[in-house]
Amino acid sequence: MVCPSEYSGEGWLSGRVVLLRLVDLPQAQAGKGKAGAKGKKGGTAGERLKCEVHLLGGKTRGEVVYLEAWGEAATTLHTLAKASQREGKLLSVTGVKIVHQFNPYSTSRLPYYVRFVPPDAQAEKVELQGRWADIPEYHPFLDIDKMTKVESHQQHCVLGARWETHLKLNLPIDIEAFA
Repeated sequence: MVCPSEYSGEGWLSGRVVLLRLVDLPQAQAGKGKAGAKGKKGGTAGERLKCEVHLLGGKTRGEVVYLEAWGEAATTLHTLAKASQREGKLLSVTGVKIVHQFNPYSTSRLPYYVRFVPPDAQAEKVELQGRWADIPEYHPFLDIDKMTKVESHQQHCVLGARWETHLKLNLPIDIEAFA
């Protein structure tokens, strides 16, 4: 098992699921440029289903990798990733297709992302042990003061706090006015 920064396409890519999303894309966005059923762009309803997973394989943002799956594979990956997240286990994948380009819509800063495409791709839940035992439960956050520029499609996990001061005024309130 290797973490995202060490992955070269061989072995099992592993990490803790820190972001998980299953979406049914609108017809116009699904499979842009791909021919779907009967040669129409956009594909069928099943092909529009997309699962997005961010795996964290260490303590820094440099250890986050974006993993995606489409169609039936999206449902399979989402079910396993959600179970791994709920049970506090790692998600390990092998046989995934490496896409050698930066994905601007993810929080990953790696120069690649991976696509889960069965039957070659496999996934399994793995116990947290050894070097994997101290992987944080949540996505690493970026301090706002370190954000010099945010590109238009770039995603960041930002943590903030909000303080409010409430004044307690003893004023008569007409409840009927709010009905």
